[in-house]
Amino acid sequence: MTGQVEVRLSRHTYKIQSGFPVQVHWHYDQTCNRIHDHEFMEIALVVEGAGVHYSACGKQRISRGDVLVVQPQAWHTYMDSEGLVILNCMFGYELFQRDIPVLARDPAVQHMIEVQPGYEQERGILPLHLPEEKFVSCIALVNEIEELLTRDIPCAEAECLAYLMHFIVTIARGLGQDNSDAHNRVRALPRPVFDCLCLLDGAPFEPWTIEDLADRLHYNRHYIMRVFKQAVGVSIGDYLTRQRAERAAKLLRNSDRGVADIAAEVGWPDQTYFARRFKAYHGMTASEYRVRHSGRTPNERAAELAGRL
Repeated sequence: MTGQVEVRLSRHTYKIQSGFPVQVHWHYDQTCNRIHDHEFMEIALVVEGAGVHYSACGKQRISRGDVLVVQPQAWHTYMDSEGLVILNCMFGYELFQRDIPVLARDPAVQHMIEVQPGYEQERGILPLHLPEEKFVSCIALVNEIEELLTRDIPCAEAECLAYLMHFIVTIARGLGQDNSDAHNRVRALPRPVFDCLCLLDGAPFEPWTIEDLADRLHYNRHYIMRVFKQAVGVSIGDYLTRQRAERAAKLLRNSDRGVADIAAEVGWPDQTYFARRFKAYHGMTASEYRVRHSGRTPNERAAELAGRL
């Protein structure tokens, strides 16, 4: 398939780089898998064996039939593997705006990807256990996706999206049944708001303006501003500031990159402007933030978070 996805590791953070934003990986015996996070959605199917899944939610014993929906920026790892085999399906947020926008109207899918009004929590882990028949069906769907990703034929991407939609909806419905109270509380976002969130969450580094968003979404700028604030509770500018400030803080904690590089990556390439916005949000300069948090490794931070549970 053209535009093959590349997944690279950057200081414990995995990214889908470009091209068709879907990837499938089999992982075997993950005892030594280090703590990491992602900038994409990951749905992990426990195919064989047993082990312990470790995240900010604590330690969870896992075995065949268990499913883990790992949201962007949620750290996790696997421990105490006993022949553990994991089938991972990973996809970028841009799919929901560009390739399969029909899912934007599904409240169960919105709940799964945590694009909801007033959403403030760090993205986390959604666990699920599927009956054997549904679980086998999900494995078959992901296997079809994996096979299609290797084909260099014009219809491969369309077929891949069809299987992916079926897979995502099956998992979302399962989450709703496992946690019906939370599922029933989910309210469908207005379509333009969901599309706007997908754009902002998928590429906070872009120099977004209200005019850019309105042009991309084909809505009046005043309408977009009004419905976004009504649904999310903050303006588009405030939401994007939060995304950029949190992303910058994460890069300062978890990498040795220079402040100028980080500023450019999060969408504030002017260093003076970056310094002002970062300090206004975090209450200290980027250098002060890095010094304060540089003494903690990812493992130490994970242990600290787990100790609070």
